[in-house]
Amino acid sequence: MRERIQALVPRRYRYLAGDVVFSLISPFFSGTAVECPVCGSASRRWVSLGFPHRLCPHCASFERQRLLSLYLHNEVRLTGRPLRLLHFAPEYCFLQYFRRLSNLTYIPADLLDPPRGATRLDITDIALDPESVDLIICSHVLEHVQEDTKAMSELRRVLRPGGTALILGPVDYGRPATYEDRSIVSPKARLEAFEQNDHVRIYGADFDDRLRAAGFQVDANHYAERLGQQAVVLYGLQGDEIIYVCT
Repeated sequence: MRERIQALVPRRYRYLAGDVVFSLISPFFSGTAVECPVCGSASRRWVSLGFPHRLCPHCASFERQRLLSLYLHNEVRLTGRPLRLLHFAPEYCFLQYFRRLSNLTYIPADLLDPPRGATRLDITDIALDPESVDLIICSHVLEHVQEDTKAMSELRRVLRPGGTALILGPVDYGRPATYEDRSIVSPKARLEAFEQNDHVRIYGADFDDRLRAAGFQVDANHYAERLGQQAVVLYGLQGDEIIYVCT
């Protein structure tokens, strides 16, 4: 269902469409039962589109973006100091937020149809100097990338000493090893094998080791669990989402 909805709007125009759509629907969700930490807005409930994700009616954040926003606010001192932030596949809600922070040199990046103002970058061959960024956000990207080990190494290469890469993605810890098969190429076959038609693998319990092999120190941070059930409900989080904090 999610893929069908996204297919209605060309990729490069989705961010512009979001401005229109959410300005129209947000008044119908007036209330205070839930709160979005990305945009700071309260609502009576989240928007459900018929799949297991709940959107903020004001900024279109999903569960993982709200979790990441809480981590950035609470753990990363995002404001008050100059930071160079590289953000792959930037989400609509974060584009709006990060561009408002005057202390950030913000580099939103995508390979296919980057949104307005973003840079076209290949995550497997990042056209930036070594050790040139302080913070990297790479959320639900690597499972789409054929050469993911190259991508991980490139993220490590451009990260400054003392910097942090926040990496999120679907991981099945019931699998001891990552499952991938390059002979599977059609969207239908990938949907059956990898549970989404544009994924090229299912990460297993070795995901941490793959990041370490690229040169990172890795903390698999169960941040939603740390925040507690009250926060999970208030902010509409997914309790089992993990933030891989890579340094």
